[in-house]
Amino acid sequence: MFNFHKYTVGHIKIEFWKPQEYSRNYSPFAMGIRGLYSSLKQYSIPIHPEEEDPLHIGIDTYALFYRFKENFNELFRFIESLCVKKHTPIFVLDGVPPPEKQQELAARKQQRKEAQQQAESLRAFLQQTNAEELSESSRKVIEKKIQEYENECWTVYRALRERFVEEAKGRGFEVRLSKGEADDDLLRMALSNEVQVVLANDMDYFVGGVERLWIFTKDLPAVREFQRIPISKTLGVHPTAWRDVALLAGYEKAQNLRRMPASHAISLLHIYGDLETLFEKRKDLFQDVSLEEYKQARRFFE
Repeated sequence: MFNFHKYTVGHIKIEFWKPQEYSRNYSPFAMGIRGLYSSLKQYSIPIHPEEEDPLHIGIDTYALFYRFKENFNELFRFIESLCVKKHTPIFVLDGVPPPEKQQELAARKQQRKEAQQQAESLRAFLQQTNAEELSESSRKVIEKKIQEYENECWTVYRALRERFVEEAKGRGFEVRLSKGEADDDLLRMALSNEVQVVLANDMDYFVGGVERLWIFTKDLPAVREFQRIPISKTLGVHPTAWRDVALLAGYEKAQNLRRMPASHAISLLHIYGDLETLFEKRKDLFQDVSLEEYKQARRFFE
């Protein structure tokens, strides 16, 4: 589950681990299908809420939590900046996770534990005598790594959720608590046009059919829009083929079907049109998996 990387800081060797499968769940930026955000980022556009007609904006509230953590003042300032022209935000929070997600949740918990141990070890290292031999730049490298691990450790806790719900309602915002995962409700709301935009940090929404997806980024502007139809036309990929791109590139619920980077999957779906034709023409890519397995996995995006 983890790759270990050895670095030399000054003349001292330190070993860091790098999560492989679940790190996206703790990054505030562009979670979802492996590599899809990076492949499509160049086709995204800045958002201009002040130029839009009034919109209903469905918000994956956990994306806000991982972006702003406990800083609710900054969080609500950001939301209010989106509410120009009388836009209406609707916050949606996860409910009870389905049974099939328990293994994933256990893996996330283990990752947080490992990250906490790494952060504590590095902090202890900086307090040791030989750490005095470190240059200022080397010390900054380690401190940055500690911060990364502490970000990995952070998770949404019950009191934070409750405080957010209370404060959001007190400010007059609509808050919905899902019975299951917020993703399912937000997708339903978008596909029925109850909301015209989804704000999240998960490219699953793009694959699932959300036409206008606002994604948090590391860079300025802090939010960019992924428009599904224009991007599909630009890349020559049929809108329904994005689910096959996702499966080929690596989707967390079907990791065994991963075959290639997202950029390569996009190119092949542009050439062959759909997975069935790709399967027929490029059997060399699928020697240990059946077409039926991919067809069954498509249900994750329905």
